[in-house]
Amino acid sequence: MAPRISVVLPVYGQQAFLDRALAGLLDQDLADWELVVVDDGTPDPGAVAREVARYADPRIRVDRLPANAGLGAACNRGLDLTGAPLVTYLPADDVVYPDHLAALVGALAGGAAMAVTGVRHHGGAESLGPPDGFAPQLVQVAHRRT
Repeated sequence: MAPRISVVLPVYGQQAFLDRALAGLLDQDLADWELVVVDDGTPDPGAVAREVARYADPRIRVDRLPANAGLGAACNRGLDLTGAPLVTYLPADDVVYPDHLAALVGALAGGAAMAVTGVRHHGGAESLGPPDGFAPQLVQVAHRRT
């Protein structure tokens, strides 16, 4: 049976941030998720896989694009490899707090096609939506699979 929400984590050359991103995901209040880490052709072919392998969690998988194709291609590949009815994104250099996935799933529970959560940013400031002067960040968005 598919999990409630799929998480797509695109990464290119930011494997040093993966530990923090994965730790935040593993601490989620909502445990019914799957993650695909899409290595977008990082120059060291094994760097991302080595970092992710330390977690040995069956909900986490890694895929590698043969060459850097960009954020859109990496996200689309992640969508192709996941199956939950809801999808969110976790860029490698972002961190999620324990209530993040539950908040996104809850926001979509009423049938909305897309949800945007608040964000903690710039040293602890909080915004209910995107920070002033910024568009929503990828980590803030979830949507129904179409």
